[in-house]
Amino acid sequence: MKLDQIIGNGNTKKLFGIEIAAAKKNNTSLPHTLLTGSGGCGKTSTANAICEEAGYPLIQIAPESIKTPEELATVLA
Repeated sequence: MKLDQIIGNGNTKKLFGIEIAAAKKNNTSLPHTLLTGSGGCGKTSTANAICEEAGYPLIQIAPESIKTPEELATVLA
């Protein structure tokens, strides 16, 4: 999925596109991003699109499965 395939959120998609292009141009990673909202509003689809366009794998983690910073570190390592 690409950002242009997501319906709505035009300004947000434009900003993510700029952020991805800048990271690629400067050979840097994207900054951390927190997507919030109620169920079904497109957070996972948006995360998938960002990762696909930036060339990163998407790592999905259930919040209740991480209780300490060490547990998070092992998932991200």
